[in-house]
Amino acid sequence: MQFINLILYSVLAQHGSSTTVNPYTKPADIASGAALYLKQCAGCHGPTGQGAGAGPALNSGAFRLGSTDEALFQTITKGVPGTTMPAFALSGLQTWQLVTHLRQLSMAGRTTKATGNITAGEALFKSNCLNCHRSNGPDLAGIGNRASLAELRQSILQPSDTVPPEFWRVQLTLTSGQSITGTRLNEDTHSIQLRDSQNRLQSIAKDQITKLDWLRTSPMPNFENKLTPTQIDDLIAYLVSTQRENQ
Repeated sequence: MQFINLILYSVLAQHGSSTTVNPYTKPADIASGAALYLKQCAGCHGPTGQGAGAGPALNSGAFRLGSTDEALFQTITKGVPGTTMPAFALSGLQTWQLVTHLRQLSMAGRTTKATGNITAGEALFKSNCLNCHRSNGPDLAGIGNRASLAELRQSILQPSDTVPPEFWRVQLTLTSGQSITGTRLNEDTHSIQLRDSQNRLQSIAKDQITKLDWLRTSPMPNFENKLTPTQIDDLIAYLVSTQRENQ
């Protein structure tokens, strides 16, 4: 880690700036970064950065946790607590080369643009999506910074195909026979706290629970037969536009 920090500080000194800039961007660095990516990252993020279940897409034209060279460097070397992203024990040179390749993936993603009508998409969002996502659905602010156009389309058409663990729900069966479904927020020795399907916070004593099941499907409805292809394009265009406004 000391060597990694030395690389960071030396680059800062070279550029006389508070922002760390990747100094390894030559064709040889791109090739080395691509090889490292296939070996270390493709299993979770997909060979072309399209995402593969465990890891988000990296070819959407933007990055989830920051798009600066320094932010990417830190994500690789420190990992992301609470997610499946580990810290990688790479040399400073290898890490910068990997950052260079990630830039290539991101640039490829930017060549694909949303083509729908943003105004029409906003109206669709307000009538079909806003109520749930404003209460207990996932926060969609900046979604275009976290998902590719293909991922957004899949989420609309087949929302249960890929559901990240942080969005799994629990279904509790109580001694009274009552069933409660919601998002698990916390758990201690005596109780489980969750937000139920009506967006109410509940604390359930464990001695009242006879069964706990994890629901790995999405509560979001499937819009494949509810929206036309044009409407889906409009909705995606709106979601991407909100990402740009929030940047």
